[in-house]
Amino acid sequence: MYLALTLGVIVLVKYFFRSRQPAKPYPILGHLPYFKNGLRDQLEKWKMSTGEMFSLYFGSELVVILASYDAAYQAFVKHGDTLSDRPKSLAVNLGGEEQNRGISLASGHVWKEQRGVGLQILRSFGMGKNILALKVSEEMMITSEG
Repeated sequence: MYLALTLGVIVLVKYFFRSRQPAKPYPILGHLPYFKNGLRDQLEKWKMSTGEMFSLYFGSELVVILASYDAAYQAFVKHGDTLSDRPKSLAVNLGGEEQNRGISLASGHVWKEQRGVGLQILRSFGMGKNILALKVSEEMMITSEG
C-alpha cells in the first residue's frame, strides 16, 4: 500500500512539475541537433507541447525561449527591471567584474547610466535633429551653383 501511494505521489509530482525543456539535450551540443529540419517548425512543436515559455541548451548555454507576444510582453515590459541584465559571458567570467564595463558589456544600473551619458553626447552632436539633412541640402546648393 505504501509503495502504491509513493508511486502515485511520484507520478503526480512529475505530471504537475514537468520540466520546461522539450527534449533531453545532447551532451556538448545541447538541443542544436533537433533543428536539422528547420528552426521555426521545431520551436512551434515545442511551444505546443511545453507552453509559451521554455528553455533550451544551445551548446552549453541555457536559453529561455519566449514563444508568443504575450510571454515577451510580460517578460520585457511588465518585469523589465528584473530581466534587464545581460547574461554572464565567458569573457566576463575570465576577466572579472572590472571587465563588465563599457556599453556593450554593461548591464543594469551601470548600463542605464552609460546609456544616458552616451545619448547626451550624441544629442550634443546633433542626433535627433535634421542637421545632416540641412548640411546635405547646403552642399547640394553649393555644387549646383558652381
